[in-house]
Amino acid sequence: MTTAELRKTLEIYGSVIDESNSLFDWMNKGQAKMMKDLALKGKDKAILFYQSADTIGKFVAWEMEQAKLRKLPTYKGKSPQAIREEAAKRVRMTMPTYSELPQTLQEFRRQPLVGDFMSFAYEAMRTQINNIKLITKEYKNNTPESKSYARQRLLGLMTVTAGYSALFKALSSMWGDVDEEEQKEVRSLMAPWEKNSTFL
Repeated sequence: MTTAELRKTLEIYGSVIDESNSLFDWMNKGQAKMMKDLALKGKDKAILFYQSADTIGKFVAWEMEQAKLRKLPTYKGKSPQAIREEAAKRVRMTMPTYSELPQTLQEFRRQPLVGDFMSFAYEAMRTQINNIKLITKEYKNNTPESKSYARQRLLGLMTVTAGYSALFKALSSMWGDVDEEEQKEVRSLMAPWEKNSTFL
């Protein structure tokens, strides 16, 4: 044990000495405080890891978007700074960015039961709508490069959408223990416009 570790341990146990009724109570409270501090440090590291993975993904997407924009005729004469800014804007538009949530949803997000689900659903909808806007915009530019960009983005959007659907279906079957035959029986009871919807 280093001097710093010993000092920290003494601080922890010293902070609970006045609250303790006996030696065992003192040791238990000190140990509980140490475990709490350790859990908080672990939580901070988990948050940092999650944020790092998200940041790296967005950075890679930003670099790829810049490379795609440089190939488009509408961006040929633009400065590197203008291309970087447009690429950053498009990454924010098309990847989940919870800072883009409206203030009302940010407040609602703090609700323990449905808050995270609502923000995820909103971000999924926002990014899909923005993807469709970018696809339409580039396709209307009517150059081979712009149409190629639009087709690539459309293919990516369709792949992600199909992937989500397949994932939800697999999880529903696995966790709910519902096979394909049971799903068909349930679908026969549903309204015509819901018969092909994905079960959650």
